[in-house]
Amino acid sequence: EWCVSGSANGELMWWCETKLVRNLRVSSRPIQRLALYKNWTIALDDDKIYVIQAMDEVHSLALPRVQNDTGAQVPLNVQFLNVDFGAKWLVMADIKSLFVVAFDPEHNFGHTRSLQIKEGISNVVADEATCRREQNSNFAGGDGCFIAVLTTDNSVKVINIRSPGNILKVNTHLHFDKEVRTCQVTNLVVVCALAGSLQIFDAASGELVKVVQKTDKDPQFLPLSQGRMVVASRNLIT
Repeated sequence: EWCVSGSANGELMWWCETKLVRNLRVSSRPIQRLALYKNWTIALDDDKIYVIQAMDEVHSLALPRVQNDTGAQVPLNVQFLNVDFGAKWLVMADIKSLFVVAFDPEHNFGHTRSLQIKEGISNVVADEATCRREQNSNFAGGDGCFIAVLTTDNSVKVINIRSPGNILKVNTHLHFDKEVRTCQVTNLVVVCALAGSLQIFDAASGELVKVVQKTDKDPQFLPLSQGRMVVASRNLIT
């Protein structure tokens, strides 16, 4: 089992079965966020994105810039990070701005699309299974990959980050009267957990597929695996 860790002096360390395999310094700043899948490692400090292939070849990009309260352009303060390793897209967000950045060094490296979320972002979740599958553009719909952006006004915006073009578009905008406690998305459905119920929507159209009543009143986790859902609170799994 492989994992990677980062240090306060900008060093990355790759581990296998608790044994240190390799270390590499990529920055002079503390490493703040990491992602690892197969030969790809993504590392972020407070200024740059580092893309490392095979624990050796390093490519870097400046973090997207946003405007702060004084009007100055500053690096994005990344609160949420998801990685589509299958199509080589980084998804990064703070509480207002969402960015999707290409990290394939051989194709459109650094190409950036962005979207402002005026309602405010409370969480960003991705279709993890699709994120780990190589994109096949011959699939129907171009083998898209959905993310769900939970907003502070209890709505969920569903976005296909693999959609072609230079503009990031919201495919579906779901609105709720009650608080959305947690949410998960796949290539087929979006599942939103509210106190006492699950609401399942078609990911592409936003059509309500099913409502499951009498679920946990305080759902916190909602993993999806092989078509099955697990809803959990502090001491209950259903």
